[in-house]
Parts: sequence; C-alpha cells; structure tokens
Amino acid sequence: MSHVYRFHISADTDTSDTISLTESEAHHALHVVRIQVGDAVVLFDGQGREIDGLVERATKREVFVSPTGERHTPCPEPRVVLAQAWLHREKSVEELVRKGTELGVSRFVFFRAKHSERKPRMNEKWRRTSIEVCKQCGRNWLPAFSILDDLEDVLELVPGRFLVAAKDAAPTPLRNCVGEEDVVIAVGPEGDFTDSELCLLAAHDAAPISLGDATYRSEAAAALATSLVLYEMGRLGPLP
Repeated sequence: MSHVYRFHISADTDTSDTISLTESEAHHALHVVRIQVGDAVVLFDGQGREIDGLVERATKREVFVSPTGERHTPCPEPRVVLAQAWLHREKSVEELVRKGTELGVSRFVFFRAKHSERKPRMNEKWRRTSIEVCKQCGRNWLPAFSILDDLEDVLELVPGRFLVAAKDAAPTPLRNCVGEEDVVIAVGPEGDFTDSELCLLAAHDAAPISLGDATYRSEAAAALATSLVLYEMGRLGPLP
C-alpha cells in the first residue's frame, strides 16, 4: 500500500465541498511530495477532525481536494501538560516543542524560574513545527501554548497532578502518580530549580520522580519524563 500524505487545514474549514489547501500546504504537496491528481490524501484540522480525500485538481500553486470521508479522534485524556521553565536558547525551545508534540504533549506552559534568563516570545514557528510533526506522526490534536510569569502562576492556573524530577528527594513510583486527572510535568531551566522553588512545588503536593542518575539538558529531561508518564498511561503500548 502506497503512503498517504497528510496535510493541515484550519479548524473552520468547510469540508462539505471541495477543499483548497492553504498556500504553504499546497507548496508542500506540489513541490515536496509531488502530489498528483487522483492521489489519496488525508487532511486534519488539529482539533481531532480528519478527512479522507482525493486530489481533484492541481495547478502550479493550488491544490483542491474532494472529500470522501470524515472522522473525529477524541482528545486524549488525561492530558499531559509540560510546564517548562524559560530556556536560554530559542533552538532549545523549538527542539522541546518538536519532541513533546511527537510524544503527545497536549499543552506547553513556559514560565520564569529563578535561573531563567531569556523570556520566550509566543512564536508562530512553534505552531508550524507542531503541524509538521503531527503531519508526520499521525497525531490529530495540535498542542496549546502559553507563557506565564512565574512558577506560582503555573501552580495556580494550570490544573492537574504535578510531577517534578528531583534527585535529592525520595521518588514516587510513576504508577502511583497517574490517574484520571491531567498530569503536569514541571521541568527546571538550565541550572535547575532552586531549593525555594522545590519547596514551593512540594507545598503544592508535586510528586518527586526519578529520571535516573544522569544529569540531562532541560529539553532532554522533559522528553524523558514525558515518555515515562505516557508509558505509565498506556499511550506508548500496552503495559505488561
């Protein structure tokens, strides 16, 4: 069976008639994957809607798709939220968004920690990156993004069971941390959380978890913690 390419459409797209791809998606279809009239494609809106279709017409700049079927994927629950302290480099943030989206993070919350230096700007590139990842890996829900001023705001405004990787605390088995409520994984910046921040998290009943003995970059620690949580949720295959 030949590969069926996926393309993104906006959430308000009318799928009752022929669908025109956006300029960027049409460029990808025409000049990257070399789509042809009659090819089967899949369109998704990032909010769970997925449309099967056939390429009806293709010009030098436009692609029109005739829908043949539609389905909806429920939003995965409970959600995994990644609360990441501001990182120094935008490249690190982009890597975090790419890996987190690929794994299945539902929301990214960036916040100022004591050791944070550079505030990220809400960046359209994060959304473009998440769309690219979802096209490749088959996810139908795009993550949400928000930027908060400090850890206190995260604890107050982001609901869920908080987890934090902490080497010096007795770790809680992950199987005891995963239930029906959303999970919020708190990850420190370069330089990690301060003692006062760890005390603040502990006062909020954040469960300490272990990532092993190694010291990881923040974006690597976030990806590892996310993978472990999703495994315990059964999202990365059936549990033994």
